[in-house]
Amino acid sequence: MLAEFASISTLLTLNLLFAGVALAIGFALGAWFFGTATTSVDKAQSDSQDAEVQLAAERAMMATQRIQDLAKNMVSDVDAHAVKVEQINTELQAIADESPSEESDAVFATIGRMIDANNALQNRLAQAEKQIAAQAADLRSYETEARTDSLTGLANRRAFDDEILRRFAEWQRRRTPFTLLILDIDHFKQFNDSHGHPAGDEVLRNVGKVLVKTARQMDLPCRYGGEEFAAVLPSTDIQESRVAAERFRKAIESSVVKFEGKPFSVTASIGVARVSDDDYDQARLIRRADEALYKSKEAGRNCGHWHDGSQCWPVVSAKPTAAPQDNAANGAMLIDCVATKSTFVDILHRRVVESHRFG
Repeated sequence: MLAEFASISTLLTLNLLFAGVALAIGFALGAWFFGTATTSVDKAQSDSQDAEVQLAAERAMMATQRIQDLAKNMVSDVDAHAVKVEQINTELQAIADESPSEESDAVFATIGRMIDANNALQNRLAQAEKQIAAQAADLRSYETEARTDSLTGLANRRAFDDEILRRFAEWQRRRTPFTLLILDIDHFKQFNDSHGHPAGDEVLRNVGKVLVKTARQMDLPCRYGGEEFAAVLPSTDIQESRVAAERFRKAIESSVVKFEGKPFSVTASIGVARVSDDDYDQARLIRRADEALYKSKEAGRNCGHWHDGSQCWPVVSAKPTAAPQDNAANGAMLIDCVATKSTFVDILHRRVVESHRFG
């Protein structure tokens, strides 16, 4: 009899342990995804112009509510099961105290009921687990949609803002450089007026494909807004950034879009800015890239300029100097020194840090 009660106690313990673990998992998933969806809603509401982000956030909120409902149902199932197990335990005790002659058959029948209750609860919890997994997949999908431009498939403005914040924080902590490119399709409004918005949309999709194909794996090309695009280039010095900007420009210029049997081609103007010590926040870096972009437009479009912190220079030519004409050699040396100044400062900073770290 003691052995039978020990078996019953073991079954009860394992059952409650299983239920508790499953319940904890359900609540953890619900809380984690609820936090994710709430963040998405807060960010989406801050930008009333981004209807796609708002829609994705609302869908994520609905999925989160379904996860909460599942968690509540799991609590109800576990509570009901606990009551049922307590009743069975009471019956077993009564059998042991009042009916010794019928003890064996009654105990086995009661244990059978407990096993059935365990199986029923396990089935309900397994079903709830599958439903939670499905809702989690939906939430991941909605989160992706909220960060992706539906037309081009690129990262959208929200994802761009997050990336700039992250890269700028990394620059402040570890002095890891990065560069921002902003490009604008030349005369895009006139193109839409002449050929229609469907053709314009096809051009935007094609530019997005060109950016993805031309960018490095570590780069993040984005749809900045309208006909503007951007690319965040991590661990890139200004010379590499200038080369990248010209590579993007040439790729867009040489690309041909076919729409309704007609070939179309566009060009783009580009602005480049590399993060520097003078950039007290990411907004200033973006303003510098914008200034370089508008300098490219003023220069006739289909070209690129980079901002050195005070003024803009063409990406395809060396930065000029104020050296006198009769001192060409010194002028050339000055060009080299100025052109590599930011790189030199970065190297010097790293060496100083290494010196302190390793003695």
